[in-house]
Amino acid sequence: MKKASKIMCLMCAALLVLSGCGNSNTATTDKAADTIKEEIGGAEYNETSSDDVKEIVSAENSNSGNTVLAAPEDFSYEYDDKLDGLVVKKYNGKEQRITIPSEIDGQTVKGLSMTFYRNNEIIEVVIPNTVTSIYAAFEECENLEKVTLPDNLSKLGSDTFKLCSKLTDIQLPGTLKEIGASAFAFCYGLTSITLPQSLEIIGYSAFNSCTSLTGINIPEGVTTIEQYVFAHCSALTEIVFPNNPKKIENYLFIGCEGLKSVSIPDSVTSIGSYAFSECKSLEEITIPDSVVTILDSAFSDCTNLKNIRLPQSELVIYQTAFSGCTSLKSLVLPDTMVKTWDQTFGGCEGLTVTYKGTVYDESTFNELYKLIN
Repeated sequence: MKKASKIMCLMCAALLVLSGCGNSNTATTDKAADTIKEEIGGAEYNETSSDDVKEIVSAENSNSGNTVLAAPEDFSYEYDDKLDGLVVKKYNGKEQRITIPSEIDGQTVKGLSMTFYRNNEIIEVVIPNTVTSIYAAFEECENLEKVTLPDNLSKLGSDTFKLCSKLTDIQLPGTLKEIGASAFAFCYGLTSITLPQSLEIIGYSAFNSCTSLTGINIPEGVTTIEQYVFAHCSALTEIVFPNNPKKIENYLFIGCEGLKSVSIPDSVTSIGSYAFSECKSLEEITIPDSVVTILDSAFSDCTNLKNIRLPQSELVIYQTAFSGCTSLKSLVLPDTMVKTWDQTFGGCEGLTVTYKGTVYDESTFNELYKLIN
């Protein structure tokens, strides 16, 4: 009993000394561990090794003292056969800034699942590099400000940061390949995010209603951008696409009222339903010749859209594709166009459309629709 008490005192003293050592703590850590060994008779007592001391010190120093290493008893967890490790299901502690331990009861922590769901006390969390799976871990954490993600994470699961309104920025690891559905949806305070070059998939509604996000560059490796990804990002002014996507998905930018500039790559063959609907700051758009389909309401209610360059392709434009574009006054359809429907230009007051040398206006649009049908 006396020996155990002495160990605890020595460890506390060692940590107090180390907390003031800044980044030059490696030698001091080893010395502290050696001192403990000497006091308890060298290797005869093995409950606290030098590696244990180093792990605690590393956890304390890695975050400049902002977080504390959470105790194992603060978590509910279960073993997962697929991950071959523990999945932390819930944080039951009271600390607001924590580092999650890499091991609990001798088992490696491999996953987080709804760990902090609706926890309105948590402010900052450091996730250990042992974690490879994260799902809905921080959903609806209203006061969450900072999260340090593991270095080797390949997928950020669905709903991970959904409705974290105070999260303003986050560093994504360079190994990340997929951002899951609604991962950052309704993060109203998110102002910027850098997507890593390793990224391949951006899931459904991933950044939906991130109303403070102003711009984003999509890396060249991204091949899949699902529906609603940037829907209602009202402060988004510019988007840069890679040259990989085949389709601008349905509802991708609906309600992006601040979007002024978008460059559609030559890889795109189809623009989805409501893809740019209600983008009220968009003034001009060039659609590349690779595009053969513009689906219904793709550009509907883009009230400041003045100039459109349509592709010289066997183009099909679906109904209401440009309806409500009240600033659009003239448009030239390609001679190669093969089909359109009623109300393609519905509500476009004062618009004239030229097709194969003939000019049509609101009074003769029905003739045009019948001609290209």
